[in-house]
Amino acid sequence: MKDTKPELRQTAAFEQPFESQLFFNRPAGRLALALTGWTVVAIIAATTAFIAFRGNSFAQWLALFRPMIVYYYSWAVFALLIYQLVMRLNFSLARLPWLLLLHAGLLTFISLAMPFIVHANQWREWLYGERAIGFRFLGLFIYLFILISCLLLKSYRVGRDQERRVKAEALRTSMLENQLSMARMDVLKTQINPHFLFNALNSIAALIETAKNQQAYTAVELLGGLLRSTLDQARSEFVSLQQELEFIRCYFELEKIRYGDRLSFIIDAPADCIARKVPSLLLQPLVENAIKHAVAVSHKAVTVELQVNCDPASLSVAIRDDGPGFQAALLQADETTGAAAGSASGLGLINIRQRLQLLYGGRHRLVLNNRDSGGAEIKMTLPTDDLID
Repeated sequence: MKDTKPELRQTAAFEQPFESQLFFNRPAGRLALALTGWTVVAIIAATTAFIAFRGNSFAQWLALFRPMIVYYYSWAVFALLIYQLVMRLNFSLARLPWLLLLHAGLLTFISLAMPFIVHANQWREWLYGERAIGFRFLGLFIYLFILISCLLLKSYRVGRDQERRVKAEALRTSMLENQLSMARMDVLKTQINPHFLFNALNSIAALIETAKNQQAYTAVELLGGLLRSTLDQARSEFVSLQQELEFIRCYFELEKIRYGDRLSFIIDAPADCIARKVPSLLLQPLVENAIKHAVAVSHKAVTVELQVNCDPASLSVAIRDDGPGFQAALLQADETTGAAAGSASGLGLINIRQRLQLLYGGRHRLVLNNRDSGGAEIKMTLPTDDLID
């Protein structure tokens, strides 16, 4: 099965290819757009004044245009400051008085600064003279226009980001459902593949032939229960560890019919850990891996141990065996692909790795190693602080 990480990257790249390629969505493009807009406003304002004063020469228009361009370019700078304030400060009713006071202070500063910026030689007339009232009303109108525009832009961006998060979450949910279905099919395939099924049926037939009818009946119950449990457990993304361990115990018992004294198993799970939630059908492929690479290839008796530990924020599961252990090339390949990130690619556990990555986003660990005393070990740590009953 292919890796889902490239799919996530491709999806993220697909969501906004048009926007990312727009010139006006880049810093230089936004600056050019802003300057163009304020230049157009300055030209319109100068032309309107030229008509009102009944000007009749380009020199007169140019004399009106010069202070206009300075005025509106100054507003371009202040607009950038207003934009930053709106985008960086979150709005809430509790903060409304403070925000109003902040904008009132900024508007007052701009009103006092503009006469010195635009009309340095006649600042008194524009600051408190006959033209001061109209000058300030114009500034108030422009400030409110910029502020409302920034608020609308922020609202649009918040809505767009929320829509993207909803789409991303829907995609993630869809992929998780797909992974769960794949996990269920993988486990179900394991249960009913001819090799497994024939071995289980041959073991049952041998029990019947040797008049061990009660054991044969138990084996049939185990096989039916395992198949039924696979379907029941796969209906939820998470199940309690207790449910998962009951499923594993049933799986062990059925495999023990096949291997007899060659297989022993130990399940050690403290009572305070079994209520924790784990992804359903997660442990069976790991146990199957231990049986396949330890018991099936060994001529001596092998013990497979499943040990659980937990703390308030995490759950740790270790699956150990005393078989021949992992091959060096396999461990090297696993380290190369990043065991710390949950890699187990060399063991055909790609589906497990993908599910864990989707569920926990890298907050988990899945590590392979050989034990000093002999045999293999798979250690898995899952965050469970938000999944405790």
